[in-house]
Amino acid sequence: MPQYYSFGLLLLFYGLVMMEFFVPSGGLLGVGAALCGISCIVVAFTHSYALGLTFLAIIVFTTPVLFAGLVRIWPRTRLGQQMLNRRVGELASPGQGRITASGVPYADLVGRTGTAATPLLPSGRVLVGDDKLDVISISGPVGRGQSVRIVDVTGGHVRVRQVEQDEETGTTPASTPPPGATQPDVTQPPSFELGELE
Repeated sequence: MPQYYSFGLLLLFYGLVMMEFFVPSGGLLGVGAALCGISCIVVAFTHSYALGLTFLAIIVFTTPVLFAGLVRIWPRTRLGQQMLNRRVGELASPGQGRITASGVPYADLVGRTGTAATPLLPSGRVLVGDDKLDVISISGPVGRGQSVRIVDVTGGHVRVRQVEQDEETGTTPASTPPPGATQPDVTQPPSFELGELE
């Protein structure tokens, strides 16, 4: 019968270890996992010396493998993203550089326009397509809802500037003549006096 208790405590140990990585508990789940692991070994030794050594070996050799797998998965969890201050997809494989959540490389963001999702004072968040990016404004404070253009991406820092109204419409402001000036009539061909041609 003790072997069944040891087996149940072993499963509980693994479960608490995994929950410690995915559920914020302030370390309580980790303490509970440690107590379950120790209890599993103690109960197994009460049954037989061989069973105790068996469960001890299982815990000693499988726990590092479990930790290694959880460490690889943890940055992709919600808790891991919040603690690392990033979102899913922002880190690609070592040879590819950073990408956004929708799979766009950061290097391809330069020149794109977006909308300020929060006030940029000067840092904030910008919506570019389906991605929300943490950016820094180089043109001073930008209000929420204003259009911005990405001008530089260096070391994972995205720098933007506010898009002027004439850039949004694709037009340039026309020059207005000073008050009192007359506009030349371009509809009539120029006339020359005979004396001017000699």
